[in-house]
Amino acid sequence: MPEGHLTVRDRVWDAALTTLVNRGKFKLSDLSFDESQTATVRRVLKTMIELGWLKKDSKGSSIYRLGPKAELLLDVDEEIIESANS
Repeated sequence: MPEGHLTVRDRVWDAALTTLVNRGKFKLSDLSFDESQTATVRRVLKTMIELGWLKKDSKGSSIYRLGPKAELLLDVDEEIIESANS
């Protein structure tokens, strides 16, 4: 599918999963989205938490980390997993 046909939700999933594989954790500001898209980005990340792809240490935390499903199903280097959880 050409990238021009992707929805914001599609691009959030792609950016979040790609960043998780490469870094193991991220902040909302690490993802490249316009301020006008922030509400959609937050909703998608909340859904990803509910589905086990992401986790946060606390409700107020700004850092999204690998969730249990991501650790199980994504090909993430062990060092990145350890670093993300520290």
